[in-house]
Amino acid sequence: MEYRLYSSRREERFESKKNIILSGQKKSIEPEHKEDHDKTTMGFLCVRGYAVLTIEKESVMLKEGYHLLLDLEKDDAPELALLGEGEVLIESVFYDGPEMIPEEKGTLDDFAACIKIANSRFRGSGFIFRDLKDIWYDQALQKAVKKVEKTYITFIAGLAGLGALAFLAMEYLGKETVIPVIIAWILLDFLIINPFIYFTAVPKPVKAHIKKIHDLSEYEKKVREKEKNPSDERAQKILKKYKWTGRN
Repeated sequence: MEYRLYSSRREERFESKKNIILSGQKKSIEPEHKEDHDKTTMGFLCVRGYAVLTIEKESVMLKEGYHLLLDLEKDDAPELALLGEGEVLIESVFYDGPEMIPEEKGTLDDFAACIKIANSRFRGSGFIFRDLKDIWYDQALQKAVKKVEKTYITFIAGLAGLGALAFLAMEYLGKETVIPVIIAWILLDFLIINPFIYFTAVPKPVKAHIKKIHDLSEYEKKVREKEKNPSDERAQKILKKYKWTGRN
């Protein structure tokens, strides 16, 4: 839940509107939601006079012409109240969108999640990690993971480290140590190096961005369906661009 305060009206495509007349008495306001949408933005426009909007324990002064926009998630139910002298226009718009997850400092749990992410980015990983079919990475996490993969940094780091250690083992420890050194490096790469690279790039807390499929919001379900059928979306764009004219 967040709010934005402006000194002039913001243009939004509000779906519901109602005027509240204030005459010094406190008036409670019910947060508005729609079952088929994940998010709501409520607008509070001070048409004349002044008003004080209380959001939970915080109070915000609205002068004439001021417009406050309050963004709510589906489960948000803050205590709202208006007090003042004048008139306030309350408006609401309902829509779908990604969940806003506040960034936090990385923890050992986040690193553990990155070990799994780093070692499941290959075709057929679902046979090893059975629960992959029951989870979905949200858009923020997918974007970060793809950014790492596009740089090939994990491959470069693994190959460079392998070559360097193999050479050093051959030169200073003897040929018989090369194989054990390579095995040790591969384990280190899988469990520490690669996960750490992902750990530095992904949003935290990582597990908050890994969703159970049966718990997805309506918006997330739509995004996932588009990901499963990208060719359908591309086909629709092509059809819109090149409409059939009936010519041979």
